[in-house]
Amino acid sequence: MSMNGISTELDQNILWWLVEREDLNAMSQVSKYYRKIVEPFLYKDLVFDADHAFRIGMLFHTILDRPDLAILIKSVKVTDKTKPIVARKASVVDNAYHLLFWNKIITVRDLLETFAQSLDQGIVSRWFGSIYTSPSSFDGTLAAILCLATNLEHLDLKAVRNDLPITTNIIGRNWDTMGQSPDTFPFCNLKSICIRGDVNGTLPVLPWFDTLSNICKFTFYLRDHFLHFPYPCRAIGTNLRALETTNISIGPDEFEKLFSSRDLRNLRELKISGIYVRSGTSWVDYDLQLMIHTFEAYLPDLEVLHWTQHDWMREGVDLGTFRNLKGLSKLRELIGSSSVTAWQV
Repeated sequence: MSMNGISTELDQNILWWLVEREDLNAMSQVSKYYRKIVEPFLYKDLVFDADHAFRIGMLFHTILDRPDLAILIKSVKVTDKTKPIVARKASVVDNAYHLLFWNKIITVRDLLETFAQSLDQGIVSRWFGSIYTSPSSFDGTLAAILCLATNLEHLDLKAVRNDLPITTNIIGRNWDTMGQSPDTFPFCNLKSICIRGDVNGTLPVLPWFDTLSNICKFTFYLRDHFLHFPYPCRAIGTNLRALETTNISIGPDEFEKLFSSRDLRNLRELKISGIYVRSGTSWVDYDLQLMIHTFEAYLPDLEVLHWTQHDWMREGVDLGTFRNLKGLSKLRELIGSSSVTAWQV
């Protein structure tokens, strides 16, 4: 009996039980028939550790040869896990890897040229240099993979010490100038992004985002304007439903202006922890009732509000006014600082 006579649906059900990537990879090598079935499972959800530059580089070269694989990618996660560094001599594998990069230098240049319409030449040059100058870095290759993965929906990055400047930069670019169809330009289907670490600049809010999260560990990486909107504001606002951020520096006036804009009017969840007061601005004397009015007027669908661990709270600011949020009829969860317990609304 020919393999083609077997139900493809049955084969796919079998593959759901092969949770180990090694098993999927082995199945893909059985035949062309199984390779075609396995590839969507193999490339759908990718997870890399911080020391997986070689793996990410090999994936990049595979996609250069087979761009169709890039559209199978739905989620990418980069952790901060690393293994102890073991000193060793350059191997035949290392030499072959670098030769592979060298032999595709024209292909890589041409690929980046296709993105040059939406980027200035300086960024493109740094991007190209990132791919070829540091074998231990995967910033440039990861950025290229993400741009080619136009069906990407979820992105989770652990940015250690700002080591992904190219990747975080290109996410916040307006790619409409590429002149491509609405469903084929970079990040056109990205719904959620989580950056667990400190990033250069601001966090982008693309109109189709559903969830945006930035968890910064260190308080000395502060940003005055922690959000920016690369695409023109739409009358209906963005699709952003959940926003979580930590350790930002923003004044009361900037805060009110940001959350009274049309861009964030569809928020359902807002979690902010660690607003730090910089010179010239102070929340200590700020009337929190003004912020409550902003939330009531411009975030009518807010369901979850977390407001915790802010710099000035050690001054003994009373957050009891948060209990009076009558204008937020849909609010079901409110969590304050260490001096205020969680309230179920």
